[in-house]
Amino acid sequence: MNQVRRISKYLPIKNLCFGIGLVLSLCAAIPARAQQYLATLSGQVSDSSEARIAKATVTATESINNFVTKAVTNDSGGYNIPFLVPGTYTITVEYIGFRTETRTGILVTAGASVQTDFALQIGTASDTVVVTSDAEAALDTASANLGTTFGSKEVTDLPNVGRNPFVLSTLSAGVTTGAYMQSKSSGFTNPFSGTAVQIVANGSAGHNRLTLDGIPDDPAERLSGAGYTGFVPSPEAVQEVKTQTAIFDAQFGHGNGTVLNTVLRSGSNKYHGSAYYVFRNTYLNANTYERVPNQNGAIKAASPTHRVNDQWSQPGFVLDGPLSIPHVYNGHDKTFFMVAYERIQLHQPVTYSSLLPTSAQAAGDFSGLCSSFVAGVCAAGSGVQIYDPLTADANNVRTPFLNNQIPSSRFSPVGTALLKLYPAPNSTLNPTTNYISSDTSSPNRYFSFVTRIDHSISENNKFNATFFKAVLNQSQPREGYPTAIAPTGIGYSVYRNNMGGSLDFVSGLKHGFNLDARVGGIYHPFGLIYPGASNYNLAGIGISSTGLPYQSFPGTSFTDSYGGLAAGAGGQISEFTLGSASVLLSKSISRHVVRVGFEGNLSRYNVQNPNSGFGTFNFTRQFTQRNSSG
Repeated sequence: MNQVRRISKYLPIKNLCFGIGLVLSLCAAIPARAQQYLATLSGQVSDSSEARIAKATVTATESINNFVTKAVTNDSGGYNIPFLVPGTYTITVEYIGFRTETRTGILVTAGASVQTDFALQIGTASDTVVVTSDAEAALDTASANLGTTFGSKEVTDLPNVGRNPFVLSTLSAGVTTGAYMQSKSSGFTNPFSGTAVQIVANGSAGHNRLTLDGIPDDPAERLSGAGYTGFVPSPEAVQEVKTQTAIFDAQFGHGNGTVLNTVLRSGSNKYHGSAYYVFRNTYLNANTYERVPNQNGAIKAASPTHRVNDQWSQPGFVLDGPLSIPHVYNGHDKTFFMVAYERIQLHQPVTYSSLLPTSAQAAGDFSGLCSSFVAGVCAAGSGVQIYDPLTADANNVRTPFLNNQIPSSRFSPVGTALLKLYPAPNSTLNPTTNYISSDTSSPNRYFSFVTRIDHSISENNKFNATFFKAVLNQSQPREGYPTAIAPTGIGYSVYRNNMGGSLDFVSGLKHGFNLDARVGGIYHPFGLIYPGASNYNLAGIGISSTGLPYQSFPGTSFTDSYGGLAAGAGGQISEFTLGSASVLLSKSISRHVVRVGFEGNLSRYNVQNPNSGFGTFNFTRQFTQRNSSG
């Protein structure tokens, strides 16, 4: 016991040195974007005549894990207990010659500053007055911040197709999402989509901050450099989601928009666990025309299509409680853990229909473009006449191909090779759609893991630590195309990963000072890769690679509704690392609280995209019209 006391005696000095060391070590970082998610309890203690009581002992006890934090009122009777983990608290005030007064059920949310005043009555310390209230969020009367808080019940019970807690921000006043959720549920609300919460708050977009237990969780991605959603915990692992839409405190930065705080659950003195299984099924889902262009032949009986495969399987579990090892360590009232894991496997429909070259056109027969020929030339108003691009006269007028027949001697070897990359038409739905893919399933495999540890070193020294990881692998369908080369904008594969964590240390120093020191980071690699992105065999389609520094499939595009082929150089690869560290010092002076602090964000952003020795082949009517200039 003497050794324990001796160590704790010097903890405040070491803590102060630790905080100063952090500040000095962060001088080279990007400054002034602090995101404080911890809460504050403050107030005044007086007697029945409203005289302020100095040196009264104020104790705040968190109801879930019994963490105790103490403070002493100053000469003006004011107390300030900052850097509290969001939760429900009991506040007890004690002073010699007065009854002990206790307030229960005081709920404080992320970043909130709740004021609770006490008027003590004369009596003995054994006389206790207990005021019990429902655990409802008290008004944040001590700051000018405005926000909307969703607790664990709302996070887990509100309808949420993608089970993404960040989406709840769109239910806050003044917040919308643009195109992703305006009229229907969207695949972009999935926890691995990255674009679930590109929110517009109070008319401002692109200036919002997403945080997870106070550390930035909005890494940049792709070629845009815009902030995306990073790690997304399962709803069962979340204590609350708070959207702050009107921020006037200097500790909140990152533009002039919104701060979205997501707070992870902490453990309690009792073990709790839950397991769940979420699933969706093709034939349990509502169906829409956009998913099935010609369902069961409703439009064209000769070429019916059926529902596309839409499967979602999501098992997971959450476990929390005291971190105890029998006969070794008892973590009750001291050390707690929470761990959550989930795995998602789904087949998401990616419908595709297009206009493709027919077998006759592949053989040079384009007579189907015209319904009436006169002397081998398409009559006016009867359709399209194609012309020989190599026969322009002095007036730039070309000679028509008789009956729209192109001789095989004029075929390009490259064009012939490209045609082999297309499937055969399979539909007569309408003049601009002769191919409807049945290979429309996009398999997605994703898992996420998150854990949190809370530990109370003493009444005035506590810390929590988190670690998280998520991995996504996605493969888009080739839409029935015979090789790996798929239609434009389809057929790529995606990896999207997140890994990181945080360490948050809170200490009550001497002379009424309080310290919060936090470090954290997130590593976010992303890749969207098309087949043919590198080392593509150009000789296989009749193109020489001599002198080309990069070899990738060139891609094609056409006018008149014809489907193109995806270019290998259309992908995007990025790697983002964001480290953050902050030190915040708080001091109660008279009836005021002064805070001073620093936060630095250190970003490392690497972006690449595949290169090609040439651009996409773009084909228009200009090649085969009567006059090349119009």
